[in-house]
Amino acid sequence: MADGFMTLDALKTSLSDRYRIERELGAGGMATVYLAMTAFLGYALAKSGDRSGALATLDLLKSSTPHGPVAPFNQATVYLGLGKRRRAVDLLEQACEVNSEFLFWLGQDPLFEPLRSQPPFMARLKPLNFN
Repeated sequence: MADGFMTLDALKTSLSDRYRIERELGAGGMATVYLAMTAFLGYALAKSGDRSGALATLDLLKSSTPHGPVAPFNQATVYLGLGKRRRAVDLLEQACEVNSEFLFWLGQDPLFEPLRSQPPFMARLKPLNFN
């Protein structure tokens, strides 16, 4: 392998908190393409009415891999799409405990607006200081 390229295992490790890398789809030229699952796919499926697709994506994100499940923040995104706000908040609290770098988005991303408008949510996540 040429210098500067990552092995599949190294890629899976470095992205394991964001994506679940399933397999290589193809390679050529200057790129390798992988099939990956992401929380935003689960969120989009849920919001479009494909509850079973969202739950299947969530199951894949939560399933055990050599690198563990996808980060709690990302799982919370799918639960939010499914309308399970309490579970989403519980997972966001877990994300706080591990100092997830994604927490910044709670105060910025419109996806989380339904939670920001709920005082109990903001009270539980007050240590993040979004004001």
